[in-house]
Amino acid sequence: MSEASNASAASGAEPRRDEHVQVAKGAGLTGVGAVLEGLLRYVSMLLVTSQYGKSAYGVFGFVMTINELGQRVSSAGLHDGVMRQVAVHNASGEMAQVRGAIRFAAKLILGIGLLYGVGLWLLAEPVADRLPAEEAGDVPRDIVVQVIKISCFALPTTALLMLMGRTLRALKQVGSQVIVRSFVQPLSRVALIGVFLLLLGPENLSGLAWAIVLSAGGSCALGCFYVHRSTRWLDPKEHGELDKREFMNYALPLIGVDIVVFFSLTADVFLLAWLDKDQGAMGSYQAVIRLLPILSIPLFLFSSLLTPLSAQLYGEGRMDDLRQLYRTSVRWIFAVSLPFAIIGFLWAEPILGHLGEGFEDGAPAFMLMAATLIINGFANPAGYAVTMAGHSRLTLMNAVICLIVVAGLGYWLIPIYGILGAAMARAGALLANCALTLTQGWLILGLNPLHGALFKPLLAGGLGGLAVWGLAQAGLLGASLGAAVLAGMVLTAIYAVLLGLFGLDQQDKDVLLAGSKPLHGLLRKLGVRLGR
Repeated sequence: MSEASNASAASGAEPRRDEHVQVAKGAGLTGVGAVLEGLLRYVSMLLVTSQYGKSAYGVFGFVMTINELGQRVSSAGLHDGVMRQVAVHNASGEMAQVRGAIRFAAKLILGIGLLYGVGLWLLAEPVADRLPAEEAGDVPRDIVVQVIKISCFALPTTALLMLMGRTLRALKQVGSQVIVRSFVQPLSRVALIGVFLLLLGPENLSGLAWAIVLSAGGSCALGCFYVHRSTRWLDPKEHGELDKREFMNYALPLIGVDIVVFFSLTADVFLLAWLDKDQGAMGSYQAVIRLLPILSIPLFLFSSLLTPLSAQLYGEGRMDDLRQLYRTSVRWIFAVSLPFAIIGFLWAEPILGHLGEGFEDGAPAFMLMAATLIINGFANPAGYAVTMAGHSRLTLMNAVICLIVVAGLGYWLIPIYGILGAAMARAGALLANCALTLTQGWLILGLNPLHGALFKPLLAGGLGGLAVWGLAQAGLLGASLGAAVLAGMVLTAIYAVLLGLFGLDQQDKDVLLAGSKPLHGLLRKLGVRLGR
């Protein structure tokens, strides 16, 4: 091989490693934030359930579900369109196109959000009537109406905050996104919930609603500042360009995707409220849904930079790099997800029961979703890649099919199985989406998640899971939240040792080193000296 060929090969190999390292660094930063966010989420859930009560939590979950629809309507398709546009043009230094996309989307989001908020305010009473009296429990109807009206103030800012988060990811500024999403917003929410509890008391749900509104507004302002610092998008003197026709041709199908995905992810909630007359069922199921993001942390970690990098690599025509990036990311998502799923499956009852009496009724549903999310870790990265490659209409088709599946299964299974039936409907829709996105990723982009390297984490996870299950059966690990945490630590230690014994290749070592650097930096700042 000639020197030129050697140089070419070397230059081709280095970007691949660099992209894996970028994704790993993004995952590490996001991981530090996700741990903090998960803890703060759990603290806020404990505050709400212990101080406001189970019925109030069900009411608030119902109201926030309606509010989330407004967020999706306001930002539908636009945030992913901006992320793709920013990732492609930022890589080539075309900042005018970056600013143009952000400004165009922000104006639309704020306008639609305001309209939706006004409409929801005017229709607050009939919307409140959609919540059955038995599900509202002892929460008066006028309080439900009041919470709905207060939540309207959060609609424009939460939608804009979502856009700023996607933009920061596309700019590869994951650290700034983590500060806003995983630190400022949840911490300010917990602090404000505590303040309003002291000022208004637990009998007044309006304080809880205002805590959500104010924390979202402050976080949105900070997100706008971070994006402006990099792009100057708020400076009227800076020129912005955008081919609106091209942008909307890509984004319009995603508008349908976001709206349909919202209904597919909330159809089980609405059907449960309609078909299951068991008082408190909504509160238990809402707790299951609110805890699911903790199990999805590994997927969330790696998607922080995987999605914009997929758009960049496809735009540059580097298909081999895209396929290799997908395989490596899927392997690590699976490896990191496995311990979460095992602990969630084996200790579902104490994890939920710690929230209060009756919440453990959702344990079978939580166990089912823990198992399903493992498979979802293979499919979601393929779905990201297909969408970022410009196939937004396929993504819309997938969303419609998932909505049909969850609605059909929910209508059939909820009257029979209650909370578990709702979870079965959601799991069925997730599995349908997995089958579709994996097939499309393989046919369109040549993405294949199955390879021999998956056997090592599968074997290590299986052996570790058997070990902690055996310890539990022997009475050495009890059925409590503390036991679940201890089991997680034991499982992680066994899992890590076994993976080390099975061996890591150089690429995995690079990913592990890059992903752990943010944690090392955090520990150093806290004064912990790590061994050299």
